Order: sequence, then structure tokens, then C-alpha cells
Amino acid sequence: MIVELLTFRPRPGTTEDELRAAETRVYEDFAMHQHGIIRRTTARSDDGEWLVVQLWYDLACADAAATAAGDHPATAALHALAEPGSLATRRYEDLGG
Repeated sequence: MIVELLTFRPRPGTTEDELRAAETRVYEDFAMHQHGIIRRTTARSDDGEWLVVQLWYDLACADAAATAAGDHPATAALHALAEPGSLATRRYEDLGG
């Protein structure tokens, strides 16, 4: 299993309602239609950073979704609300246990 973490900070002036609506659209219109997705959840820290955690069956599924995300309007809309340079994605291989 692959654990994928996406972190970002909202652009100044972006409301939480805008971010939640964009995240819901990504979840409903894109993420949950991707082969191999197990779970997706979103969180926000006290200092305003957002975190999206996605669990994938394997690396091939995560890679395919990342490629598809580049052309999807829902992901583009969410990324447009992020402060430039703040988007970061990291992947980890689950060790079990």
C-alpha cells in the first residue's frame, strides 16, 4: 500500500468554504473514480496548512492517478487555491503491522 501526503497553504484571501467546496469536488468528481484508491481524507492544522492523505493499493495506481490529475478540472481548481510554491506531495510505502 502507498500512503500519499499532499500539503499546501491557501492563497491569501481564500475562504475555508472555497477550499472545502474545491476539496469535495476533487473527492467526488476525481479521486473516488481512480483505480486503486483505498481512502482519502483532508485535514487542516492550527496554523492553516492543509493536508490530504490518500491511500493507494500500489505505486502504479498512485502514478496513474497523478497523471490523470494533471488534466482534471477539479484538481486544477483546488491547486489554484493553493499559495504558489506551497504544494508538496510525498509518498511512503506502508510497512504493515
